[in-house]
Amino acid sequence: MTITLYMPPAVGLFDSSGDPLSGGLVNTYVSGTTDAKNSYPTQDDAAAQTNANANPVVLNARGQAQIWLDGVYKIVVTDSAGSTIQTVDEYGLVTDADVFDKEYLQGLEVTLDTDTDHDVNVTAGEARDVSDTSDIILTGEITKRVDATWAVGDDNGGLDTGTVGATSIYYIWLIQRSDTDVEDVLISLSATAPTMPTSYDKKRLIGVGKTDGSSNWTFVSKAGWTDYHNCIFPDSATTDAYAVAPQPVHAQYFTGMRVRFRAATLNTAAATLNVNGLGAKALEYNGDAVVTGDIIANQIVEAEYDGTAFQMLTPPNILDVAQGGSGVASLTDGGVLLGSGTGDITAFGVLSDSNFLVGDGTTDPVAETGDTARISMGVGSTDSPTFTGLTTTGHTQRSLATSITAGTTQTMAGATALTKDINIVTAVGSDDDGVALPTAVAGKEITIKNSDSAQRLQVWPGNGFSDTIDGGSANAVDSNKLAAGDERTYVADGSTNWVTKTNAAITTLAVANGGTGATSLTDGGVLLGSGTNAITAMGVLADSTMIVGDGSTDPVAESGATLRTSIGVGTGDTLTLAGLIFDDETLDIYDEGTFSPVLRPYSTEFDSVTYDALRAGRYVIIGHICHFEWTIRTDAITAGSGSGDMNVGGLPVAPGAATNQYNGFYVDSTSGFAGEFPVTYRVHSTNTLGALLYNADHTTAPSAVVIADIDTGANKNWCTCQGSYITA
Repeated sequence: MTITLYMPPAVGLFDSSGDPLSGGLVNTYVSGTTDAKNSYPTQDDAAAQTNANANPVVLNARGQAQIWLDGVYKIVVTDSAGSTIQTVDEYGLVTDADVFDKEYLQGLEVTLDTDTDHDVNVTAGEARDVSDTSDIILTGEITKRVDATWAVGDDNGGLDTGTVGATSIYYIWLIQRSDTDVEDVLISLSATAPTMPTSYDKKRLIGVGKTDGSSNWTFVSKAGWTDYHNCIFPDSATTDAYAVAPQPVHAQYFTGMRVRFRAATLNTAAATLNVNGLGAKALEYNGDAVVTGDIIANQIVEAEYDGTAFQMLTPPNILDVAQGGSGVASLTDGGVLLGSGTGDITAFGVLSDSNFLVGDGTTDPVAETGDTARISMGVGSTDSPTFTGLTTTGHTQRSLATSITAGTTQTMAGATALTKDINIVTAVGSDDDGVALPTAVAGKEITIKNSDSAQRLQVWPGNGFSDTIDGGSANAVDSNKLAAGDERTYVADGSTNWVTKTNAAITTLAVANGGTGATSLTDGGVLLGSGTNAITAMGVLADSTMIVGDGSTDPVAESGATLRTSIGVGTGDTLTLAGLIFDDETLDIYDEGTFSPVLRPYSTEFDSVTYDALRAGRYVIIGHICHFEWTIRTDAITAGSGSGDMNVGGLPVAPGAATNQYNGFYVDSTSGFAGEFPVTYRVHSTNTLGALLYNADHTTAPSAVVIADIDTGANKNWCTCQGSYITA
């Protein structure tokens, strides 16, 4: 059987719209039937018929998969839903002509071998020679050296002429001699005309590589789509006409060819791509020609040839509205944006001061101001808007007039006409000078304040309106004159009558109405509720006074013995905590520090004692246990009248046990004693002393170290003790 590669790994299939066939299915059958036939992920698997692919093979998001075939197949390609895209029968059948397609190149993978500096490895594979007259089939893997002149066979030299050069591009050729059909691999600086070994007359470019400054390989790669897909080529053309020159060179465009390049310029219109001078092809995105700004300078563009044009696989710099973009590269700063269906978003110029955006329900809105805007809003065309049928809710701001002078004729005709909602009359020349209300309009409310310091004010209905006040006679003055400093409000209950609005003065808001019921509350006093009665305030609490309740009446302030009695800790300054229990879970006592140990007789102290720098003591008290250690060494002792057993005192706290404490003490007596050396320590039950003890024969109880055992010289009586005792 013939092993063939149906789909190289980076060449994908497309749907009818030109989009990658993501999730598409490749079904493989016995030719002419619907019987499933295995395909394979690698050439070796196909040869050995192992590790078969799932059937169908599912394509990735780019419409890609690597599928090797063994023999002749019927291949059915569908979309992810199972709708047939393509059916090919007798795929892999070799005709009587027994030739491959001109562009055929399968297998022949080019990689670095064990000696990565010099050796290149080529796997078995098949290719059509450059003359398109015969086929070359490499039946087994071969390794060739770039640092040695070509010699036939595996692991031999591969260079056609000369010696290997530094920082050079080398081209890797599959070669064959017609007389013996022997195949081999040749390495050359030429991309078109290598120097062929004697009798070798067939060739095909299959790879490319580059050496570094030390003439060692930096990379090798298979020729064809692999180089185009993995490399980024520079654009060398002008605006809107992009051109790249990848190596090695393809003889023609083919469907599925991919190119990645770095654009040199921004596109200003529809653009083209020319690869290796094969001719300019349109650049498109999703089947539509690219538009201005889709490609920007230095953008990495990846495109795939679909047989007619190059389809951009990278999104355009300017995303169309149909792809969720705006369709434009710039929008007016501060301009209102307008949609245009699938067309580009448009932007108004910046609205002028006081301009409004007004729509008509069909076309784009327009900017309006002044009379035009007022007409559109329905409030007339002048600077005095007309609000027909206007209904207001909530709070509105009332108009205000200040510094009004009352009319002096003391008649309705001579009264000062009021024009505002709130009117402050500041000048009343004489008693009964007056003002006149406007015409009554149901619901209208007028407030008048007489701010004159002495004179009373009269109020008339509006002159000539035949209005009344509180249902009195038409045009009759309000008999209730407004005294100096008073304020009154009139409300029109119809179109002819004003009603005096009176409100009793509120001096104290009751508790029932959410107030305190009081006009003054003690500064700093604790407030006490009294049901619906007024809140009361206690006097300011004295120092150390607390508020104490009894569960029924008002709380009271208590201090001293009274407070202690209420709390239940006795009446004296010494607290009585009846029934109080302190244990290891309710009370933790901790202390730590240092102390200075003292060497002295128990009964009468030495006349004088001096110590050297080794004298030190420290302790930690946890609960009722004191843990300590001390070190002592004397420099000089004047015994004088000192008497009794020798002790070390200065312990931080007194012991609490009823008897002397022996347990847990260890004394290290290192040097300097004149007689017996202390080996243990006994803490006395009554003070902060402890006796130094020795043991003469280790069979009797320890005996006390006495004055005679002490050396009075320098650097003497050196001992250290560690232990713990129960504290008071």
